[in-house]
Amino acid sequence: VAAPVIALEGPADIRETGMLNKAPHIYISKKVFCSPCIRNTCPRDMECMKAISVDDVMNAVRKLL
Repeated sequence: VAAPVIALEGPADIRETGMLNKAPHIYISKKVFCSPCIRNTCPRDMECMKAISVDDVMNAVRKLL
C-alpha cells in the first residue's frame, strides 16, 4: 500500500510533474503571475513557495488522516 503524499508544488505545473502512482495525495500550490515556471533559479525569491502556509499543510494532513 502506497503511503499518502502531500506535495508542496511551487513553480512546477502539476500536470507535468504529478504523481505516477495511485497513492492518496494532495497537491498544495499557490499560483503567482509567473507560474508555472521552469527556471533553475527564481528571480522572485520563491514567492510561490513562501505563499504556502503551515495552515495549508495542516489542513491537507487532516484531510488525509
